[in-house]
Amino acid sequence: MPDMLTYTALLLYGVPFLIFFAWYIVRQHGREREGSARLKQAVEAGLNEPASLHPVIDPLKCLNSRACVAACPENAIGIIDGRRNW
Repeated sequence: MPDMLTYTALLLYGVPFLIFFAWYIVRQHGREREGSARLKQAVEAGLNEPASLHPVIDPLKCLNSRACVAACPENAIGIIDGRRNW
């Protein structure tokens, strides 16, 4: 039978972890919704081509880490449904 120390440890470590994890999931869904809205807006405006028309993206180097989305100067990359979209 679990003792009081086990319950205390769960409260100290488990609850903050669950709060952080929930915040992370909500934030990721918000970013995906924002990316989908931007893509839809660009397609409707006919502006779904990047400014350079030929961005150099190596799919073999892409790790889906979302770092490329933040670093892209042309906003040509986005994350939709958990996968990259270029």
